Amino acid sequence: MEDADDVEKTAAEYLARLGTAAVEDLRERAEMAAADGDDFSAAAWTDIADAAKRLLDKRYSI
Repeated sequence: MEDADDVEKTAAEYLARLGTAAVEDLRERAEMAAADGDDFSAAAWTDIADAAKRLLDKRYSI
């Protein structure tokens, strides 16, 4: 996924819905897509998971 705003928005939506479990869920989605041979979707889910992790880190940083 190239559009950083869409990636961050999607990550924030997953965090709102799943809380801290969102990152693990998103990484699992990336793994499933990769296992299915869908590299484009795997990359997109990985980007979203990375953004969710950054948002969590930012939220809980001192």
